[in-house]
Formats: sequence, structure tokens, C-alpha cells
Amino acid sequence: MLTINSVIQWPAEEAKDIRWERILWFNEDEIITIDILDTKILPVIRSTAEVEVMIADEEAQITTVTNGCVEKKLSPKADQQWKLACNAVNWLVKNVPAIYYPEQRGPLIAEAMIQFGLTKPALYKYLRRYWQGGMLKSALYPTFDLCGKRKEGERVITQKQGRPHTRTIVKPEAVGLNLNEEILKKFNLGKKLFLKGGRTKKSLRKAFGEMLRKFFNEGYRLEHKVLVPIMPSPENLPSYWQFKYWLEKQKDLDLSAILIGLYGEKEYQKTYRPITGNSTREAAGPGAKYQVDAHIVDVHLVSRYDRSLLIGRPVLYFLIDVYSRMIVGMYIGLEGPSWLAAMQALANAALDKVEYCKGYGIDISPEEWPCKGLPEVILADRGEFIGYGPENLIDALGVDIENTAPYRADMKGIIERHFRLSKEKYIAWVPGAIIKEHRERGEPDYRLGAALDLDEFTQIIIYCVLEHNNSYRMPWYPMDAQAIEANVEPYPIQLWNFGIRKKTGRMRNYSKEMILGNLLPSEQNVSMSRKGIKFHKSLYLPKMEDAQQWLTTMRSLKKSSLQISYDPRNMSQILLRLDGGKKFEICYRVSGEEERFSHWSYEELELYHEQQKIGNALAEGPSIQSSASLGAKIDKVVADARKKTEDVLKSKGDGKGIEVKNSRITRAVEKKMGRDDKAWHFGDQSKALLAAGNEDSPNIDSKTNYIGVNRREDILKNLK
Repeated sequence: MLTINSVIQWPAEEAKDIRWERILWFNEDEIITIDILDTKILPVIRSTAEVEVMIADEEAQITTVTNGCVEKKLSPKADQQWKLACNAVNWLVKNVPAIYYPEQRGPLIAEAMIQFGLTKPALYKYLRRYWQGGMLKSALYPTFDLCGKRKEGERVITQKQGRPHTRTIVKPEAVGLNLNEEILKKFNLGKKLFLKGGRTKKSLRKAFGEMLRKFFNEGYRLEHKVLVPIMPSPENLPSYWQFKYWLEKQKDLDLSAILIGLYGEKEYQKTYRPITGNSTREAAGPGAKYQVDAHIVDVHLVSRYDRSLLIGRPVLYFLIDVYSRMIVGMYIGLEGPSWLAAMQALANAALDKVEYCKGYGIDISPEEWPCKGLPEVILADRGEFIGYGPENLIDALGVDIENTAPYRADMKGIIERHFRLSKEKYIAWVPGAIIKEHRERGEPDYRLGAALDLDEFTQIIIYCVLEHNNSYRMPWYPMDAQAIEANVEPYPIQLWNFGIRKKTGRMRNYSKEMILGNLLPSEQNVSMSRKGIKFHKSLYLPKMEDAQQWLTTMRSLKKSSLQISYDPRNMSQILLRLDGGKKFEICYRVSGEEERFSHWSYEELELYHEQQKIGNALAEGPSIQSSASLGAKIDKVVADARKKTEDVLKSKGDGKGIEVKNSRITRAVEKKMGRDDKAWHFGDQSKALLAAGNEDSPNIDSKTNYIGVNRREDILKNLK
């Protein structure tokens, strides 16, 4: 059945010759159609009877083809053009069927050109698109998106692109898919869902697999009460490499956001961020900036006091000058990464190295390790350099502390790299070294190979430091023009000496007492009494001839609180801070206190006082019970005594109460009776003496224990 807007399909032997014509108008005699694909065609007039016969004989068939146009959000210019086209076409198609006949269409087009200001080709283009598109206004939408060069990323090729997949060797038909709009839409959704930040770190391949399961499944089946996605065969799925290629081509793709989503913010900043700077540029010369870090060395050591005993792995601190790469200070010991260990490394950096090396039996000249003093800035990785430990280093010694962001060891890469070089070059070959973190079955225990004690290992590290400072050539070092002109070779010692001579000297030198005193932990507002300075429940006084006079002077100046520094390893003395840490007065634990806590460390004193506090808290319950029991017993004795006294007073019947007048006589009688009762009697005579003593005992009423006045006077005479 013929209807307006239906499409007649004209068959052909070859697919390319098949035509589709849309019915624009018909009556009993004529039918007017237009080819929906030809961009230059005009309406064709056919016989209605002939068309109906061909349809009946199945030489043609009626079908439906939509124009595929959807509403668009138009720009102001496009919207204006669309409305003009709609108005012009509406005016023309009112003249039906005249508009379909060539001889009548010409004059109508000419008049429309004048009325709407459009050219003849434009009007024919609008009419053709309107008829071919199903005589809908949406068919007149501007097609700017189809103009010009094909958009990058569009796929209009039907043949499979790219190299053939390996599976085509055995399955030639399994060529795979080209990317189309539907697949690209799913790729976009997958990118948003699975390549975003979060605690779960996904690889790109993992994210691709999750996207396939969610968006490319053919349904679900129930397995063991779990919905499992049903996946198509591989040739009916996009490949991982297609997804990766598409992802890399996205202009709006924020690759840093993708990497953060895959690996997390911390790992991105440490490993994947672009490196645009250079650490050497941060330092204008020697002493401008030091980097400090600690490392638990992969070597097992033995005890200095009994070499058959293992003490485990030592802690190594290094301080490196950023400008010259000189190792300026070090510490090796058993103190864990803490301020106590860090302050020893800082002291080593600030003090003379000749004396330090001599303590380990190594003789050097000052020129071999000339670093002495404190820097302008120290770069650390938080930890021990955050808190109250470095306060005096900053305030009294004028050293600034910079700390890296959390988990950002790359921000002090110079010293991090040096630890790695030290292990690879020296430490890995000494006895007791840990070659691999996890031993394979059957491999020897590294601990059994330990042979070095702490002092011997320190000697090795000193030799390594001297070799690094004097002989380690750095061909990658960014030499500046001034150093090149001076023929400076990229060795740490040469860069250091050149920088001291020609660059800005930033070293800060102080007396040994001032450096050590300000590196020690300090305490504010320590109380002082008439007995001395009270710190951790111990008393301290300066060792001077007239300490009492000093106490009197300090108290007269109303110095009720003081500032002190102390060494946690030796609490037998403290340092009284004067002039803001520029001077120190040594104070010793007073006698008695010295004997009780002799050679106790800060931690031992803390533990002792904490145990005392805990003991007091635990004893609180029994103490309350004991006090309650004592009070009850005393109350019982008092109540019984009161009753007895009241009974005696009632028996007297004189209503006078307790007799006070003759209390001296009564006391003497009580004393005599007490002596007789408590006297020590020895041997066989004890009973006889006791009986004789009883003859003189007062006549006491057995019921009331009352002693009459006359009887008391008799006893008093006998006593005299």
C-alpha cells in the first residue's frame, strides 16, 4: 500500500545499484518520488499504476527509512540559519503539487530567492534535504560537523585496520573489530569508571579487563550463587592495544590524573612526575644546604665485649653537602633513627674530623676532610627533625630546617642515591652483609658470617667516606661556567675547596661547647627551690664553692624557673642554659641523689618514675580498704571505752563526771601499776615476785575497775 513518506526499494543484481526512493506525493495517475541518497537528484514523476504492478509482482517493495536526524543543540549562528531554511522551505512546499513539476518550480524558486535572500543552489539544497529526510524540519539542521577534514579518531573504514592478529593464522576469519561510535562510548565510560584515583592501585590492563566485563558482556549466568558475566569470543571484543592506542590519542586526556588513578598520588609524585629541576641549583655554595638521612645498614655486627654474640644491624646517618656532594658528617651506632642519633651526626658534621678519625685509629690531614661547621639549611624527611629536638638548632645556632613531603624520598635524591651506591660498592662485600632480603631454601644464614664489631665497621665507613670525598669522579655533575674556567674537576673535594674560595661561604662555626649544648634536648620552665634545681625528681647544683650563695642570688632575682639541656644517656649532670644558649653552666646531681641514681639514663629515670606512679595507682585500692578497716577498728575501741567510762560514772552516782582534781595522783598510781604489770621477771622467782607485788596492788573493783581515793593515797605514800 502506497503512503506518503514510505520508501520504495528498487532491486538490482549488484548491491551498489540498489536504489531507495521516498514517496512525496501521489494520486490515481501519478506518483512523485525522490532518491534518498543522490545529492543532486530532483523529484521523479512515475505512473501510479505501473508502480503498483511492480510492487505486486515483487519487482519493488515498500520499506521504511528514517532520516536519522536528532535534535541538536545549535549555536546562535546555526540556529539562525536553520530557522531561515525552515521558513523558505515551508513557503515553497505550500505549493503542492506545483513544486514537484519543473516548469512550475522555477518561478517559485525565483520568488523565494527575492523573499528570503537565498541563492538558487541553497534553496534547491534545502528542498532536496527536506524531501529526502522525510519532510521533517530536523532534516534541515546545519551540517557543519560534516564539513571540512574528517575528524581525528573517526572510523569510517569497514575493513579491519592494523596488523593481523596471531589468531588469524589458525582462524583467518577471527580478524577482530574496528572501533566504532558505540565502542568509543564504552571506552569513555571505562576511562571514567576504572582509571580514577582511589586506594586500589590498578594497572592499565586490569582497568581494561574490568571495562570489558562491565560493558561488553552478553549477559550473566549464575554460578555458585554468583552472577558471572558471559563474554563474547576474543574476535568480537576490542583488544587491549586498541584501548591503549585510543587512550593515548585523547587530546583532553590528563595523563597525570590517569597515572595517579593507577598508582596513587604518592607513587606518582615519587616515580612518574616530570623532573624539571636540579638539586644542585638549590645551593649557592658549600654549606648552603645539607641533606640528611638515616639507613639501617644491611650488615650484621658482633659485640665488642664478646665477639661470639651478635648485636644485629647498625644505624648509619650521613649528611651530604648539596653543592659539592661532600659527605660532611656521619654517625654509626645502635640508636634507632631518632634525634639522639641525628644530633650525633650533626655534631660530627660541625666538629673537627682529624680528632674524630684519630679516635678510630685513622690518621688524616685536615685537607683530606676539611668539612667543619653547620650549614645554612638542613633538608630532612620529617621524622626526628619535626618536634622539639631541633628547636635550639634553629633558635640558637641559626640553622633552618626544611622537611620533605610525606613519602617523598625523591625530594632528597642526592643522599638517597648515595646510600644505594655505598651498599653496591662497599657494604655488600663485608662479612655479615645481607645479599638478599629473603634467602632461598638451603642458602647460608648471613648472620653466621658476621665478624666486624661496631668500631671496625665504623673504620670501614670512614675509609669509604674519604674515598668518596677525594676520589669519586662525578662526570654527570652540572658544572657552572666559573668552575669550568677554573679547571675544576668534578670531585667532591675540589668542588668544596673551589666553593669555599670563590662561592658564597655559608658555613657557621661555633665553639664545641655551644654546638653540643644546643644539640642536646632541652627543657623549659624547670623549677628551682631552696635545695637546688629540680629536674625529673632529682636535685642539681652548680659545682662551685658557694652553691648556697648562688641559690640565694637566683632566688632573690626571682628565677623560679630555668632552661636546661641534658644528655639522655647520662643524667648525673645537666647544663644550665644562659644567654639564650650561648653560655652553659654545668650542674651536678647533689650528694645522696648522686648515689641513688648514679649513672642512670633519662629513659631509666623515666621508667623508674613511671613504675612508681603505677605502683601508687595500684596501691590506691588496698590503701582505701586498709584505711576503712583501721577506722572501723578504732571506732570499735572508742565505742567500748566510752561505754565502760559511762558505766563507771553511773556507778559513782555523784553526777560529777570524770574527776580531774587529783589527776597527778591517779597518774602516779597508773604508772606504778603499769610498771608492776610490764616488769620482766626471770627464773623461778618470777611467780613469787609477782605474788608479792600483788599484795601491794590497789583494791580495785572488779566490776567497775574503780580505785577509791583513800586507797590511792595509801599507794602514793608507799611510792614515796
